[in-house]
Amino acid sequence: MMLLSEPSAAMRGWLLLAALGICLCSLPVTAAAEEGEPTGAEQSEEEPRDEDAVGASRTSDREGGLEDLQRRPLELLGRGELEDQGFVFEDPLDHQNRAVATVFALLPGTVVTGAGHWHLEDRRTARALVFTDLAGAALIVSGIVLARRPTGVEAVDERRHELFFLGAGTLGTTWLIDVFGTAYRDDLGVPESTERYTGWGVGIKYHYWRPRDLSMRHVADAEVAMRTRRFHVKGRTGQELGMGMSDYELSGRWDPFVGSSRDTRVGVELGGRYLQYRLDEPYQRADVGTRLHLSLNLGRLFTHLDQLVVGIYAGVALRGYRFLDGDGGYTSLRYGGWTIPLRMYLALNLTEQLRLETGFQRGEGGWLQSTPRLIGTPTVDLTYRSTETVDLHFFGRFGQGFAFGAGMRLWFGE
Repeated sequence: MMLLSEPSAAMRGWLLLAALGICLCSLPVTAAAEEGEPTGAEQSEEEPRDEDAVGASRTSDREGGLEDLQRRPLELLGRGELEDQGFVFEDPLDHQNRAVATVFALLPGTVVTGAGHWHLEDRRTARALVFTDLAGAALIVSGIVLARRPTGVEAVDERRHELFFLGAGTLGTTWLIDVFGTAYRDDLGVPESTERYTGWGVGIKYHYWRPRDLSMRHVADAEVAMRTRRFHVKGRTGQELGMGMSDYELSGRWDPFVGSSRDTRVGVELGGRYLQYRLDEPYQRADVGTRLHLSLNLGRLFTHLDQLVVGIYAGVALRGYRFLDGDGGYTSLRYGGWTIPLRMYLALNLTEQLRLETGFQRGEGGWLQSTPRLIGTPTVDLTYRSTETVDLHFFGRFGQGFAFGAGMRLWFGE
């Protein structure tokens, strides 16, 4: 009786091992049951699962995972996770190669056309720059031939200056395209343009002038402008702060063709200007003229040059003068001849808010070209779009002397 009621120590050990084995064997089944996974018998009796519910569940899981990524600090995310959220990574070797190409475009590019694109092995763009440079060189050679062997017709022989201008402007433009084309050749490209294409605005500017042969220095400008898709109208007045000069200008442009990129345009401009100069040797001048305007977004030709714009104004203008007579008044308006106003420019956004426009102009009636022998005057304009309605403008002009200034413009209805 004692054996049945009190098992021996050995038997008690065997009973404990058996109980432990049973518990271990039952753990997977219990875990599966807790997770809702059917056993073999249950799987055979389970109904087919709803595929839409499965897809919705997976989408929900992905969205939840994306939210988790967005809540985590960026420094804790891996490159793959950052790329899934839209971050773009550059290969350091590509970045270094592009930097070297930009240096090539800046320095050797002044001698070897398209040096930056040659370095990047972009032969298509490099060849286009070479052919364009050859056309510019041909214009310069034509001007030299006309200067060495004049025709005897003054109206024709004087056009050598315009040939020099167009040739030099073409060479300078291709050099800038090579520089900016290599500097911005990456996945992001040139930033989107912040040019104001529509609306109306008012602005004020201050100019500091230092012409070689004139004593004019400080000038304040006020302007108003209106732009639609096809029409641009602008009025401007400038006053020398000592009332030594007054300048009035009105112009309007019609663009019968506007491309899918609004920077690709063909237009015709009409304009007039009246000037009263009271310093040094006083005189009055009136100009009236018309010009053709062509501009092109180079992205239409080369994808990596999208948002980089080149353009040209070319036309004809008539000029008249009035000079002081002996009685302190002015003579009647006298015909002063005709000119060919020219302007070539290149424009692009350096950042998402800062826009650069470099230009080369001739016969525009400025103060820094007092002789026809000067080929042209370079210009630099920087426009910073500080808010949706405010632009800050900084500019410089160079020729026989120099000028620089700054201004602000309010823009509405864009």
